[in-house]
Amino acid sequence: MMNLRLSHVVIAALPLMLCHCDDGGANIKLKGLRDEIDQLSHQNYETQQQVDRLNSQIKAARTEKVKLEEEKAKVEAEREAANKKVEQLQRDFETYKAKYKLSMKTRAPGLNVADFTSADGKTYQHVVLREITDTHVNFTHDAGIMKLHYKMLPESLQDMLGYLIELKAPEPRDVSKLSAKQFNASLKSDRDERQTEVESKLKELRAQKEQLTRNLNTARINQDSIVRNGGTGIKEGKLLEQFELANKQLDAEIMRIEVDLHKIRSETLKLKPIR
Repeated sequence: MMNLRLSHVVIAALPLMLCHCDDGGANIKLKGLRDEIDQLSHQNYETQQQVDRLNSQIKAARTEKVKLEEEKAKVEAEREAANKKVEQLQRDFETYKAKYKLSMKTRAPGLNVADFTSADGKTYQHVVLREITDTHVNFTHDAGIMKLHYKMLPESLQDMLGYLIELKAPEPRDVSKLSAKQFNASLKSDRDERQTEVESKLKELRAQKEQLTRNLNTARINQDSIVRNGGTGIKEGKLLEQFELANKQLDAEIMRIEVDLHKIRSETLKLKPIR
């Protein structure tokens, strides 16, 4: 803008300058002034173009800043929602663990867990539980009555009875060659596969439970009918006991699988930041 004002001043002063010059000198000076005016006009044009580019860059930067702030707010909201969901799942899992342990203590008396070998190498056959506590298991077997610390039991039995209901760390894997994005995708895929597998197993057990419940009801009806007609119902009673025992064992297995499902759903994945 200053250059433009300078140009106007020069043009306005041109007639006065020409009055003091002869014709030859006037033409030379006029040409020089015109060249100067052209140069100033060109400089002014380039300056204006530069100003326009800077204004465009400032506008784009402001737009980008607004966009980044909106994305940041969105990510923060999603992270907060995810944290709340994880916290709720963890609370649900803790509640479920407590319910499972309490349920096993209630169901333990009379539960047949078959044969097993303890950590010290002793074998117990035809094991039937009498009571489980926070640290010990009381049971009967072929040789009499026994009380063992839960750590002496096979891991599978410890797990079934609720002694191992804790969040377990994922198995270590060689991920040194994976990018952060691939690593995160791998973790999510593994969890989804485990969840699908457990959900499928749970669905299968619940279907077995429905069939067993129908068999149990039928056995009760048959026994009642036979007894009403003067029969002993001993055979039917034994069958009913077998169904009831199988029902207890199936309930325990369903509860254990449900706990595993809660573990997976409440698991916090340690994702790598993507740069």
